[in-house]
Amino acid sequence: MGGGEKVQSFTAAGRVVNREAYRFDMGNGFLPTRRDVEWLETRHTPIQPLLEQLEFTGGKRNWGYVFRFGVLKISDADRDIIFGAMCRH
Repeated sequence: MGGGEKVQSFTAAGRVVNREAYRFDMGNGFLPTRRDVEWLETRHTPIQPLLEQLEFTGGKRNWGYVFRFGVLKISDADRDIIFGAMCRH
């Protein structure tokens, strides 16, 4: 970051805990909506080797555009590919 290098990796993975979304006071009037997450033990995993395997990126030249919106629903198959790569030690 800041060095001009591209940062194109999955950096964390977790499961949403079965609880409704709630507002959280971050201060100064900032009240984002949150969900509780159980974080998994993972490692940073480059996306480049996975691009052709993933449904949401396969064959798309501008595959990174979908990440601009912050939240992305992916298929179970994509989840399994990403988690499998991130959890290999």
